[in-house]
Amino acid sequence: MPEVQAVLFDLDGTFADTAPDLGAALNHTRATRGLPPMPLEESRPQASHGVRGLFKIGFNIAPGDPDYDALRDIFLDYYARNICVHTRLMPGTAELIDEIERRGLPWGIVTNKPHRYTLPLMEALGYAGRAASAPPPLGLLDPERASAADWERLPGIGPSLAARIVADRAARGPFGGASGLARVRGIGPKTAEQLRKIGIANIGGLASWPLEDLVRRLGKNGYDLHARANGIDK
Repeated sequence: MPEVQAVLFDLDGTFADTAPDLGAALNHTRATRGLPPMPLEESRPQASHGVRGLFKIGFNIAPGDPDYDALRDIFLDYYARNICVHTRLMPGTAELIDEIERRGLPWGIVTNKPHRYTLPLMEALGYAGRAASAPPPLGLLDPERASAADWERLPGIGPSLAARIVADRAARGPFGGASGLARVRGIGPKTAEQLRKIGIANIGGLASWPLEDLVRRLGKNGYDLHARANGIDK
């Protein structure tokens, strides 16, 4: 069985119960249009789907519909100013983090929540300084800093291609994320997208990664820890 090298948590609904503050932002936005508050039990299932999911049940609108952008701005402004009023850690999360740290394992957050909300929320919860980015041995690389040896750890990248990636970056500057790798001879858009899915992105303390890929990389033990935090019956 693979040795666990790190533990990764989804944020909304796994690490922390953010639904009450997201629901409050939705109700604030509804109030600007003269609509009554929506009960938390109705908005909670959509909390992890962000503005799009909440607006579907709160206004029955989607991106591109009239008023969507204006309402989104109202929602996000309110949420940013009230990001951790009612949000709390999920039951058992604090104890689980303490045990992970006692074992000397790094842990981090995997979320589709933008960094400008993730970091203030983690700071308010008191865990921003304790979370860590996933290390290169997991196959999670920063394309602006990875060495040729780091690139060779990824599937489908041999020594020659790894050397071309590093040489291209030195000659032409930063890639600007996984999509920029398509300019390297031998990679192209399709391969660049595959690399993005297995964890190529800019690393910055709290980063966003494809959760299912990361849990798979941790092996069964990593999934079990994630499952316990998420209340999933193994």
